[in-house]
Amino acid sequence: MSVQLAPLVERELELETVERLLAGARTRSGGAVVFEGPAGIGKSSLLAAAQSAAAADLRVLSARGGELERELPFGIVRQLLESAVVSSDAEEREALLAGAAALARPVLFAADPEAGAEPSFSALHGLYWLTINLADTQPLLVAVDDAHWADIASLRWLIYLARRLAG
Repeated sequence: MSVQLAPLVERELELETVERLLAGARTRSGGAVVFEGPAGIGKSSLLAAAQSAAAADLRVLSARGGELERELPFGIVRQLLESAVVSSDAEEREALLAGAAALARPVLFAADPEAGAEPSFSALHGLYWLTINLADTQPLLVAVDDAHWADIASLRWLIYLARRLAG
């Protein structure tokens, strides 16, 4: 069975913005967009359209905030990055976590999610470099739906990342 997205009506400007950002990602130029508005206006549909447009040639890392998970430190970060790291083979994993990215290990591999829960500069910096290492292997789309339900540590990392995308 194939699922088709309903066409987005009166969203040309937003879709053009998404396509421009995806085109930039394909040429290794970073950017960010935030869809904001009341519930039911179509933010999730826009995000799904972006993910669909990126799926052919970008690595899509996606996460969704949730009210019941809001208190879990780095919950969004783990949704985004954990599977990409864990599913890689040992050699690729070592390359992804090389250099400053090694500082991300306590966030992703702590037996107790509360361990390493403090969004310290070193954790944010390590997660940033892990993301850069992932992007070096294939252009990325990092998509977060319902970010208003994200935990504080993940929001701090998303802001940390977004401020450095131009570089």
